[in-house]
Amino acid sequence: MVMPALIPFVLIQCACGKKTYSLIAIIYIVFISYLWFEIANAKNDSGGGPGLILGLVIAYSFCYGAFAGIITKGVTFYMAKCGVSLGKRTFVRAFGVFLIPAYIYTLYLYDKWEKRPPNSSCNYDIVNFQIDDQVFRLPALRIISANRGNGKFPENADDSFFFHENKGIRKYCSASNNGKSFLKVNAFDIALYEIARERNKTRFSNLCQQALWPDDICHYEGRYSPDGYPKSIRVYDNTLFNAGYTGDGWRYNRIEGINKAKEKSDIPNFSFDGHYYYWLDDKESLAVRCYKLTPKLYCQTDEILSENIYITYGAKVSIENPIQDFEKIRQKTREFIKDIKTN
Repeated sequence: MVMPALIPFVLIQCACGKKTYSLIAIIYIVFISYLWFEIANAKNDSGGGPGLILGLVIAYSFCYGAFAGIITKGVTFYMAKCGVSLGKRTFVRAFGVFLIPAYIYTLYLYDKWEKRPPNSSCNYDIVNFQIDDQVFRLPALRIISANRGNGKFPENADDSFFFHENKGIRKYCSASNNGKSFLKVNAFDIALYEIARERNKTRFSNLCQQALWPDDICHYEGRYSPDGYPKSIRVYDNTLFNAGYTGDGWRYNRIEGINKAKEKSDIPNFSFDGHYYYWLDDKESLAVRCYKLTPKLYCQTDEILSENIYITYGAKVSIENPIQDFEKIRQKTREFIKDIKTN
């Protein structure tokens, strides 16, 4: 990382006058701002590979060299103004070069500190989330996340809990008295579609069984979510968390889409508004909203689990028998939620 940083560092040292120095410094700052913006977007790009990583290394190196160069050249200009000898100014320039590896090493130490394991006294293998008056037992896996905010997007990082890295686990330990107390949250998510990526990790199999999850989840070998289960499940307190802000939540007693769905539907017994397909069963209090995801339908619903607790989930179903398929998924989902409740 040091070599790419030397180019902007040496270039600005060659500036003979303050105007040239100021011009180069301004160009650096503008370019660094642009790079920093691109780096922030690249970090959120899940499709990155080795090329992305190499690009980030070069970009960071350029920024480090440019910052060190601006500071070093500015200091030497000030020293020259004060009559400091050329030898001492040359020494400062040489010292400025060492700012680059020093800064990189400092970041390395900080990153290592951020990734430190949680306190050995923390019991975080199985986590207990409390929503309203209900407690749910879950394995501390990356497919699990929770939120203490109100559900608005983008979610405040301070409101969220994730278990894919030590930092998130330490945060849980701090908020739950090292796992001894129930963690009160307004919502939690189970990303069942990510099991295919997680199942090869020893931690997944062990914790899945510790949490007493069904064998068809713990020993799943397919590529999508386990057979008969939804893509993901969100459980939330409807009085404190608005799932609609994050694209979920389709409350049974607020169905406006069905009344507006006047177009002809090519799926029997469904209403259609030109994009979404709707199906309603008043007797079972089940409302389903779907869209075509060739060669299937992707359907979603939102149900009342208790007075304030709702669940929202979605899954792929066949176009030929969408309701029968979804009813089976609904049954599996409710049995699963019942299994993870501890009271």
